[in-house]
Amino acid sequence: MLSVALGCTAVAADEIDTRHYIYIEAAGTVTAPPDHATVGVSVIKKGGTPQDVVDGSIKATAELFDALVAMGIPKADIQTSNFIFETVYIRAEGASEYGAADPDRDTFDGYRVRNSVTVDVKDLPKIGAVLAGVARLGDEIGSVTFLSSKAPDYYAMARDEATANALAKAEAYAKSTGVTLGALLALREGGGYDNDTMEYGPVDGEADLAMSSVPIAPGTLSFSSSISAKWEVTPVGE
Repeated sequence: MLSVALGCTAVAADEIDTRHYIYIEAAGTVTAPPDHATVGVSVIKKGGTPQDVVDGSIKATAELFDALVAMGIPKADIQTSNFIFETVYIRAEGASEYGAADPDRDTFDGYRVRNSVTVDVKDLPKIGAVLAGVARLGDEIGSVTFLSSKAPDYYAMARDEATANALAKAEAYAKSTGVTLGALLALREGGGYDNDTMEYGPVDGEADLAMSSVPIAPGTLSFSSSISAKWEVTPVGE
């Protein structure tokens, strides 16, 4: 996006910002392979009494932990993320599936425990064996998320690329419009012109850029950053 415009925003009661400027939006993206993954696993047991269902959950969860350790997953990389104990009812015909069950209307059907754990697989080649091992136990796999321990470095690279792209655009547009690129007036994370942050001169220090990651395939992650910036320009002849 390009803006070559005359800024006319009030800076103070007796001072008007009349600088000419170029406004640019740019992004940078770095792709890299993941080096570890997290797996969300739930051990679900149902029974007729609280004692039965809790004992069954304890036994099945212990079996899961033992299997993971046998596959080379350290205990420190296995973390409980949620534990739910609930009464189960079969909804009466015509009753909404949403909202709380009604004991006076619905049929009691026992108890259920859901013990959810997050497994951090730091040795990524083991991910297939971990998934197969969990599935063989009959436990529920709710999520597989691929990650990188070098994410901060990749985000920094994406930030640098976004900044370089913005400057290259600004220089190109300045040349094509016959103006001279001057000082950087403002820089902000993300895109979109914002009067509160773009109408005034730069502040001390750099803006922290937003960091976000999106797994796009098991073998590739994408690290992206975007910025918007404004440079002062001097028209030819001034």
